[in-house]
Amino acid sequence: VTDLNVGLYITAILALSRTASERNVAHQAMSLLHSYVEYCQTHDKVIASIIPFNAVITAWGKMNNRRNNQASQNARRVLNLMYELNRQQPLVFGQVQPEALTYNAVMHATKNPLHVESILKQMQSHSIAPDAYTYTILTAVHAQNGNPEMAESYLREMQSLYDNGQNIDIKPT
Repeated sequence: VTDLNVGLYITAILALSRTASERNVAHQAMSLLHSYVEYCQTHDKVIASIIPFNAVITAWGKMNNRRNNQASQNARRVLNLMYELNRQQPLVFGQVQPEALTYNAVMHATKNPLHVESILKQMQSHSIAPDAYTYTILTAVHAQNGNPEMAESYLREMQSLYDNGQNIDIKPT
């Protein structure tokens, strides 16, 4: 980070994301992210980082509970914002490319199997390979929602990808 203000934004957003289980902290992190985006858009030679986007998504994941779909929706909004900014202003937001970690954080923000499946499809449509943590989330969400067959199918898929050498980074343990 060459711009001191960018570094301060990132530090503040990371600090908020670490305490996001407290009430309204995810909202504060989201607000600060919007300020960060505006700062990046209005200052020459500033290249945005993926770090604050992932941190805000993580903050929403910490706020998640079964009765509140807001965390999941807001995590997906940040993901969509990343793609939108990258497409509209690639010189500033070119490094804001969602990765497996980003999608895993979005998945972690929901307990709804249909939402998790939708996020997985979006991830794969952008040619981002699921990692071991992705499979852990998929398995857990399905198991927690009374669908052990689907959870087991993801374990088998993970094992198959590893055994066939298609993804040696996802060795089931």
